[in-house]
Amino acid sequence: MFGPSLFIGGMLGGGVGTLAKIFVYPDLSVTSFILVGMGAFYAGVASAPIAGMIMICEMIGSYVLLPPLMVVSILTFVLSHKLSLYRAQKENRFQSPAHFWDMNRDFLEEIQVKTWKSRLRAIAVTYDHILLSKIEEEALKIQASDYVVIDRNNRYLGILSLRKVRHTLESRDVIANLITVGDVTDISVPFGKPEDTLAAILKILIDRDMDKIAIVEGNQFIGYFRFADLMKIYFENIFPKNIKS
Repeated sequence: MFGPSLFIGGMLGGGVGTLAKIFVYPDLSVTSFILVGMGAFYAGVASAPIAGMIMICEMIGSYVLLPPLMVVSILTFVLSHKLSLYRAQKENRFQSPAHFWDMNRDFLEEIQVKTWKSRLRAIAVTYDHILLSKIEEEALKIQASDYVVIDRNNRYLGILSLRKVRHTLESRDVIANLITVGDVTDISVPFGKPEDTLAAILKILIDRDMDKIAIVEGNQFIGYFRFADLMKIYFENIFPKNIKS
Protein backbone atom coordinates (compact mmCIF):
# COMPACT_ATOMS: atom_id res chain seq x y z
CA MET A 1 0.00 0.00 0.00
CA PHE A 2 2.98 2.30 0.47
CA GLY A 3 3.89 2.34 -3.23
CA PRO A 4 0.33 2.86 -4.52
CA SER A 5 -0.22 5.77 -2.13
CA LEU A 6 2.86 7.54 -3.50
CA PHE A 7 1.80 6.78 -7.07
CA ILE A 8 -1.74 8.09 -6.59
CA GLY A 9 -0.49 11.19 -4.79
CA GLY A 10 2.06 11.85 -7.52
CA MET A 11 -0.56 11.50 -10.25
CA LEU A 12 -2.96 13.82 -8.47
CA GLY A 13 -0.22 16.36 -7.88
CA GLY A 14 0.91 16.07 -11.48
CA GLY A 15 -2.64 16.58 -12.70
CA VAL A 16 -3.07 19.72 -10.62
CA GLY A 17 0.34 20.99 -11.72
CA THR A 18 -0.45 20.38 -15.40
CA LEU A 19 -3.74 22.26 -15.16
CA ALA A 20 -2.04 25.12 -13.32
CA LYS A 21 0.68 25.26 -15.98
CA ILE A 22 -1.87 25.41 -18.80
CA PHE A 23 -4.33 27.87 -17.32
CA VAL A 24 -2.36 29.86 -14.73
CA TYR A 25 1.39 30.09 -15.22
CA PRO A 26 3.25 28.38 -18.10
CA ASP A 27 6.61 28.32 -16.28
CA LEU A 28 5.38 26.24 -13.33
CA SER A 29 7.34 23.10 -12.47
CA VAL A 30 5.02 20.09 -12.70
CA THR A 31 7.70 17.97 -11.01
CA SER A 32 7.34 19.99 -7.82
CA PHE A 33 3.59 19.39 -7.84
CA ILE A 34 4.18 15.65 -8.26
CA LEU A 35 6.53 15.51 -5.28
CA VAL A 36 4.27 17.62 -3.07
CA GLY A 37 1.30 15.46 -4.08
CA MET A 38 3.17 12.29 -3.12
CA GLY A 39 4.04 13.59 0.34
CA ALA A 40 0.62 15.11 0.97
CA PHE A 41 -1.35 12.04 -0.10
CA TYR A 42 0.77 9.72 2.03
CA ALA A 43 0.47 12.11 4.98
CA GLY A 44 -3.31 11.92 4.72
CA VAL A 45 -3.88 8.19 4.25
CA ALA A 46 -1.17 7.12 6.71
CA SER A 47 -2.02 9.83 9.28
CA ALA A 48 1.68 10.74 9.32
CA PRO A 49 2.21 14.31 8.07
CA ILE A 50 5.74 14.67 9.43
CA ALA A 51 6.83 11.36 7.89
CA GLY A 52 5.49 12.44 4.50
CA MET A 53 7.34 15.75 4.60
CA ILE A 54 10.65 14.22 5.69
CA MET A 55 10.38 11.44 3.11
CA ILE A 56 10.02 13.82 0.17
CA CYS A 57 12.77 16.14 1.40
CA GLU A 58 15.12 13.17 1.73
CA MET A 59 14.18 11.93 -1.74
CA ILE A 60 15.16 15.18 -3.44
CA GLY A 61 18.02 15.98 -1.05
CA SER A 62 16.72 19.47 -0.36
CA TYR A 63 14.26 21.33 1.86
CA VAL A 64 13.15 23.74 -0.86
CA LEU A 65 9.71 22.08 -1.03
CA LEU A 66 9.24 21.97 2.74
CA PRO A 67 6.91 25.04 2.99
CA PRO A 68 4.34 23.77 0.44
CA LEU A 69 4.70 20.25 1.84
CA MET A 70 3.87 21.51 5.33
CA VAL A 71 0.77 23.37 4.17
CA VAL A 72 -0.66 20.61 1.97
CA SER A 73 0.30 17.73 4.31
CA ILE A 74 -1.39 19.34 7.30
CA LEU A 75 -4.44 20.12 5.17
CA THR A 76 -4.79 16.52 3.95
CA PHE A 77 -4.15 15.19 7.46
CA VAL A 78 -6.96 17.31 8.91
CA LEU A 79 -9.42 16.51 6.12
CA SER A 80 -8.75 12.77 6.18
CA HIS A 81 -8.31 12.17 9.92
CA LYS A 82 -11.08 9.53 9.90
CA LEU A 83 -9.44 7.58 7.07
CA SER A 84 -6.25 5.55 7.19
CA LEU A 85 -4.02 3.49 4.93
CA TYR A 86 -3.83 0.94 7.74
CA ARG A 87 -7.21 -0.56 8.64
CA ALA A 88 -6.03 -1.76 12.05
CA GLN A 89 -4.45 1.56 13.02
CA LYS A 90 -5.62 2.71 16.45
CA GLU A 91 -7.10 6.14 17.11
CA ASN A 92 -4.45 6.92 19.70
CA ARG A 93 -1.37 5.24 21.11
CA PHE A 94 -3.07 4.19 24.35
CA GLN A 95 -5.34 1.87 22.34
CA SER A 96 -2.24 0.04 21.17
CA PRO A 97 -0.96 -2.73 23.47
CA ALA A 98 2.59 -1.59 22.68
CA HIS A 99 1.96 1.78 24.35
CA PHE A 100 -0.51 0.71 27.03
CA TRP A 101 1.92 1.15 29.91
CA ASP A 102 3.12 4.53 28.63
CA MET A 103 0.24 5.83 30.72
CA ASN A 104 0.70 6.51 34.42
CA ARG A 105 0.81 2.93 35.64
CA ASP A 106 0.68 3.77 39.34
CA PHE A 107 -2.54 5.76 38.99
CA LEU A 108 -4.30 3.09 36.94
CA GLU A 109 -3.36 0.30 39.33
CA GLU A 110 -4.28 2.21 42.49
CA ILE A 111 -7.78 3.34 41.52
CA GLN A 112 -10.61 0.81 41.73
CA VAL A 113 -13.76 0.80 39.63
CA LYS A 114 -15.99 1.32 42.68
CA THR A 115 -14.42 4.74 43.18
CA TRP A 116 -16.04 5.85 39.93
CA LYS A 117 -19.39 4.03 40.15
CA SER A 118 -21.12 7.36 39.56
CA ARG A 119 -19.70 7.37 36.02
CA LEU A 120 -21.23 4.02 35.07
CA ARG A 121 -23.61 4.10 32.10
CA ALA A 122 -26.76 2.11 31.36
CA ILE A 123 -27.85 3.40 27.95
CA ALA A 124 -26.70 0.73 25.49
CA VAL A 125 -28.21 -2.14 27.49
CA THR A 126 -30.77 -4.66 26.26
CA TYR A 127 -32.47 -7.90 27.26
CA ASP A 128 -31.72 -11.22 25.62
CA HIS A 129 -35.34 -11.81 24.53
CA ILE A 130 -35.61 -8.58 22.49
CA LEU A 131 -35.71 -8.93 18.70
CA LEU A 132 -32.44 -8.04 17.01
CA SER A 133 -34.26 -5.90 14.43
CA LYS A 134 -35.57 -3.60 17.17
CA ILE A 135 -32.11 -3.15 18.64
CA GLU A 136 -30.69 -2.26 15.23
CA GLU A 137 -33.31 0.47 14.87
CA GLU A 138 -32.56 1.79 18.36
CA ALA A 139 -28.80 1.69 17.72
CA LEU A 140 -29.19 4.18 14.89
CA LYS A 141 -30.87 6.64 17.25
CA ILE A 142 -28.30 6.44 20.05
CA GLN A 143 -25.35 5.70 17.73
CA ALA A 144 -24.28 2.55 19.55
CA SER A 145 -22.39 -0.34 17.95
CA ASP A 146 -22.14 -2.60 21.02
CA TYR A 147 -24.80 -3.50 23.57
CA VAL A 148 -24.52 -5.05 27.01
CA VAL A 149 -26.95 -7.97 27.20
CA ILE A 150 -28.71 -8.94 30.43
CA ASP A 151 -31.58 -11.27 31.33
CA ARG A 152 -34.86 -10.50 33.08
CA ASN A 153 -33.14 -10.91 36.45
CA ASN A 154 -30.57 -8.22 35.60
CA ARG A 155 -27.76 -10.76 35.26
CA TYR A 156 -24.99 -10.10 32.76
CA LEU A 157 -24.95 -12.45 29.74
CA GLY A 158 -22.47 -10.96 27.29
CA ILE A 159 -21.95 -8.33 24.59
CA LEU A 160 -23.88 -7.87 21.36
CA SER A 161 -21.59 -6.43 18.68
CA LEU A 162 -23.69 -5.07 15.83
CA ARG A 163 -20.49 -4.55 13.84
CA LYS A 164 -19.85 -8.30 13.78
CA VAL A 165 -23.48 -9.31 13.36
CA ARG A 166 -23.83 -7.29 10.16
CA HIS A 167 -21.02 -9.29 8.57
CA THR A 168 -22.14 -12.74 9.68
CA LEU A 169 -25.91 -12.78 9.22
CA GLU A 170 -27.33 -13.52 5.77
CA SER A 171 -30.88 -13.04 4.51
CA ARG A 172 -31.52 -10.72 7.44
CA ASP A 173 -34.70 -9.34 5.83
CA VAL A 174 -36.24 -12.81 5.87
CA ILE A 175 -35.33 -13.71 9.43
CA ALA A 176 -35.46 -10.24 10.99
CA ASN A 177 -38.42 -11.18 13.20
CA LEU A 178 -36.95 -14.51 14.25
CA ILE A 179 -33.55 -13.63 15.69
CA THR A 180 -33.36 -12.38 19.25
CA VAL A 181 -30.49 -10.57 20.91
CA GLY A 182 -29.62 -13.69 22.89
CA ASP A 183 -29.08 -15.66 19.67
CA VAL A 184 -26.14 -13.48 18.61
CA THR A 185 -24.71 -12.46 21.98
CA ASP A 186 -21.03 -13.18 22.58
CA ILE A 187 -21.08 -14.85 25.99
CA SER A 188 -17.28 -15.15 26.11
CA VAL A 189 -16.75 -11.43 26.70
CA PRO A 190 -15.50 -10.91 30.27
CA PHE A 191 -16.90 -8.37 32.71
CA GLY A 192 -15.39 -6.19 35.39
CA LYS A 193 -16.05 -5.97 39.10
CA PRO A 194 -16.12 -2.96 41.44
CA GLU A 195 -12.93 -4.27 43.08
CA ASP A 196 -11.02 -4.32 39.78
CA THR A 197 -8.53 -1.56 39.02
CA LEU A 198 -8.82 0.81 36.09
CA ALA A 199 -5.68 -0.80 34.67
CA ALA A 200 -7.34 -4.23 34.60
CA ILE A 201 -10.52 -2.87 33.01
CA LEU A 202 -8.64 -0.90 30.39
CA LYS A 203 -6.47 -3.89 29.50
CA ILE A 204 -9.57 -6.03 28.87
CA LEU A 205 -10.99 -3.38 26.54
CA ILE A 206 -7.75 -3.18 24.58
CA ASP A 207 -7.14 -6.93 24.42
CA ARG A 208 -10.70 -7.68 23.29
CA ASP A 209 -11.00 -4.63 21.01
CA MET A 210 -14.24 -3.58 22.70
CA ASP A 211 -15.87 -0.19 23.13
CA LYS A 212 -17.45 -0.95 26.49
CA ILE A 213 -17.19 -3.37 29.39
CA ALA A 214 -19.94 -4.39 31.81
CA ILE A 215 -19.46 -4.04 35.57
CA VAL A 216 -21.06 -6.73 37.72
CA GLU A 217 -21.51 -6.62 41.49
CA GLY A 218 -22.41 -9.95 43.01
CA ASN A 219 -24.41 -11.43 40.16
CA GLN A 220 -26.14 -8.17 39.22
CA PHE A 221 -25.27 -5.86 36.36
CA ILE A 222 -24.79 -2.31 37.66
CA GLY A 223 -23.59 -0.45 34.55
CA TYR A 224 -20.78 -0.25 32.04
CA PHE A 225 -17.73 1.81 31.22
CA ARG A 226 -16.82 2.95 27.72
CA PHE A 227 -13.22 3.29 26.62
CA ALA A 228 -13.81 7.05 26.33
CA ASP A 229 -15.04 7.15 29.94
CA LEU A 230 -11.82 5.60 31.22
CA MET A 231 -9.72 7.98 29.15
CA LYS A 232 -11.65 10.93 30.55
CA ILE A 233 -11.16 9.74 34.13
CA TYR A 234 -7.46 9.24 33.49
CA PHE A 235 -6.81 12.66 31.99
CA GLU A 236 -8.97 14.46 34.55
CA ASN A 237 -6.83 13.06 37.35
CA ILE A 238 -3.36 12.71 35.93
CA PHE A 239 -2.84 16.14 34.39
CA PRO A 240 -3.59 18.16 37.56
CA LYS A 241 -1.08 15.98 39.44
CA ASN A 242 1.60 16.60 36.84
CA ILE A 243 0.94 20.34 36.86
CA LYS A 244 1.21 20.59 40.64
CA SER A 245 4.43 18.62 40.73
